[in-house]
Amino acid sequence: DVVLLRADLDAAASSRLVAASSSMQRKVSTITRMKRKAETPKVESGSLFFDGVSVGTTIKRQGEALAGQYQGLNNKEEHVADLCLNSIIDLSDEYADSQRRFFSDEDWAMVKSKH
Repeated sequence: DVVLLRADLDAAASSRLVAASSSMQRKVSTITRMKRKAETPKVESGSLFFDGVSVGTTIKRQGEALAGQYQGLNNKEEHVADLCLNSIIDLSDEYADSQRRFFSDEDWAMVKSKH
């Protein structure tokens, strides 16, 4: 009986190990897919380009970069990240910590003149 019990325990432990390993593989696979998706550069359509990149793409990429540090952002930086991730550009905010910082003075003036 003791030998049979030991065999049953070993089989149960082995079964749990296989299940845990399978679960871990699914989690790793999901995390890998999420990382690949996050690493894929986002491209927005638009008619105004600077250095071959549209204003929308610039805004979206900056938002994603900020989102990666979201926990450490202050309220203004969170606001800018939220705007960018929703493809919104606030042309009325002229402060240095606004979306304006993603563009040169000349490019910002061009964006404002077009919208």
